[in-house]
Amino acid sequence: MRTALLSAVGAFALVAAAPAAHADMAAAERWIADEFQPSTLSMDEQKSEMQWFIDAAKPFAGMEINVLSETIPTHEYESKVLTKAFEEITGIKVNHQLLGDVVRWPAAGAIASAPDGEYVVGVRPHFVSPIGDGPHSVPVTGQVQITELSGSESIAHFDLDGRSWVSQSHGVHPYRVGETHRFNVDTRGCLYFRPDGARVAA
Repeated sequence: MRTALLSAVGAFALVAAAPAAHADMAAAERWIADEFQPSTLSMDEQKSEMQWFIDAAKPFAGMEINVLSETIPTHEYESKVLTKAFEEITGIKVNHQLLGDVVRWPAAGAIASAPDGEYVVGVRPHFVSPIGDGPHSVPVTGQVQITELSGSESIAHFDLDGRSWVSQSHGVHPYRVGETHRFNVDTRGCLYFRPDGARVAA
């Protein structure tokens, strides 16, 4: 099943490709000595494993892979350390981008068959609500900046990872400026756009 990945920036990506680099056993030995210790494997076993990686990577040497991951300690280490090791050892460059707040949901409709890549996700305020925790909802959490009452609707402007979001929902909801609040995004109302601004057909 394909999955959409949404960041506070409002974009999601899977993987892509391009050119540059070469594999290097000397580099592998440096990484074994300087970074991949201690290990349950002996030095010779580690070298043998690295040689397998080098050989398996030969058909793909020079490729460039873009990866988008949620920000957790494991991915931070992968992004800062292992991507460099992987490129020096295999000749494959990995651009590992980390996101602050990430939510996932199954990709449906036209976006499910769209090519892998980056897309902008548009969400109208009335599809972002403090209620509606259903099968099509994904949670996001942000700090409330401004609150408004407009007739029978509550409006909240909130900060999510440095970006301003707006929730507009029926009823009176007790928001407090400065508090962290959970909202639910109804993914059925999401609009998807390519980087050039063209909308992916619904």
